[in-house]
Amino acid sequence: HPNDWYDRHARRILTERAGTAANWSQSKAELLNIYQTSKEVSRRLRALWTLYCTNQLNDSWLVKQLNDPSEHVRIWAIRFLVDDDKVPAEAVKQFAHLARTDSSGLVRLYLAAAMQSLAPQDSWEIAAALDQNHENTEDRNFTLMLWYGIEPAVMPDSKSALKFLANATRPLVRQLVARRLTEDIDQHPEYVAQLIQQAIDTQDIAKQQDLLAGIQAALQGRLKAEAPENWQTLKEATAKTDSKELQDQITELSVVFGDGQTMDVLKQIAVDSEQSMKSRYQALETLLNSSQDKDLLSVIQKSVYTTELQPLAFRGLSRFYDPQTIQRMLGRYRSIKHEGRQVLLDTVCSRKEYVLLLLTAIDNKQVPQEDISAFHVRQLRNFRDKEVVEKLNQVWGQARETPEKKRAQIENYKALLTAERLGKADRIQGRALYEKTCAKCHRLFGTGGKIGPDLTGANRANMDYLLENMVDPSALIPKGYEMVVVALTDGRVLNGNVVRKTDKQLSLQTQNELLVLDRQQIEEMTSSNLSLMPEGQLDQLTEEQLANLIAYLAGNTQVKPPVASAAAGK
Repeated sequence: HPNDWYDRHARRILTERAGTAANWSQSKAELLNIYQTSKEVSRRLRALWTLYCTNQLNDSWLVKQLNDPSEHVRIWAIRFLVDDDKVPAEAVKQFAHLARTDSSGLVRLYLAAAMQSLAPQDSWEIAAALDQNHENTEDRNFTLMLWYGIEPAVMPDSKSALKFLANATRPLVRQLVARRLTEDIDQHPEYVAQLIQQAIDTQDIAKQQDLLAGIQAALQGRLKAEAPENWQTLKEATAKTDSKELQDQITELSVVFGDGQTMDVLKQIAVDSEQSMKSRYQALETLLNSSQDKDLLSVIQKSVYTTELQPLAFRGLSRFYDPQTIQRMLGRYRSIKHEGRQVLLDTVCSRKEYVLLLLTAIDNKQVPQEDISAFHVRQLRNFRDKEVVEKLNQVWGQARETPEKKRAQIENYKALLTAERLGKADRIQGRALYEKTCAKCHRLFGTGGKIGPDLTGANRANMDYLLENMVDPSALIPKGYEMVVVALTDGRVLNGNVVRKTDKQLSLQTQNELLVLDRQQIEEMTSSNLSLMPEGQLDQLTEEQLANLIAYLAGNTQVKPPVASAAAGK
């Protein structure tokens, strides 16, 4: 019928009658005739859908449709064939043939998706054929679909996974398979040894890098792992490589595998003023990312006096108890660049022993009070130390307000932020305040962090919505943004969101960085009913600054960035 309304309702009625009709032969014949003779693919598909919904098709007939000239018919045949719990063997065989020969990217994408419905042992031939078909090499989505199709089969059938990996051509797939096999290094060290052997056997530097990248990703955050028996062989085989990236990967993994000689070389480079700053930075970064060696403290103590290394050194300092160095750095606070200041404050606020040093430095005007954010204040309160809280209240103010006070505060802000006042506000300076206060965690107009929800599509024009979320961010916490408090065996206390958790590692997104922690480091982890977004962020703003910030947040368009931000740290 030329009118689709009639077409839709006819299909619906036929489907409803299918369960009670005594004889469906005539209807089936007419639908098959439409499917076989129509020149419009859309008409053929409607007939096909109706035949399937009325249970008039069998697997053998659907397998034949995998050879249909229309790619749309082929993908629907694939979908229907994997709908049942058990996919027929003839369909699996034909899927593998299509994976090798079909030129349609859409069909290959559906084949990749279909692998998740197959028995693990049936996936590998299809996956290998799809991987070797280079039509979609640059398509990241297709590559990920290919990975999702084989992931359930990697550990149950590691032999096939390693065989697939030996010939895999897509870098991301190679990395992900290597990562998955390495995640069980404690139970199956032989898998990692076989990955290393593949790296030894190949002359393809890109493949070597992919295999090692997967191993690195799996071991990120691990304090130590047992070195594969053939690790030294790989080091010798790649000793003369021209690839700087491969050399760096070997070095970093050597530290994880407890290679003392490599660690000694890196320590020497990190403190050698004759080395380039890039080399020193990279050496220190590798040591901090891959080692808990107590001898690192002496390297860090020397590095804190080098401006370019300060942010990295301050981060490393959080692992150790060294109040003397902390006190010296707080005394030099005003000479430290902005990035270094923020990392130093994060480090100081992560250890109870350092907090009183910080509060004393604020009293002595060595550290500006305005540099202490609401996030830092909450971090300090989490120590639940009476002396710390009393001193903090003198410097910052009292603890968490009651709901009644928050409601009164919201009403006061609403009375202040009239339409007239917001109309006169400086949105450019509002952007400067946003970038200092909010952009680390939130995206707006396509820029900013991804720790908290994206604000671009939020109900920002609603004053109640804005103020309620800013004054009382813990009133309603979206799923996935719940905060945990993590106490570590080295004395640190961290706040953040759990991003990923395995038997060996925990990925914690703090306000400033993503930390991958060895679970052996975790002494206690407590769920909190508070949002990662702290309260009190508006308390430090003047009325003018508040109006500028709200006007910027409530606006529908981006404004140009400020030339010199009045909100920037001093």
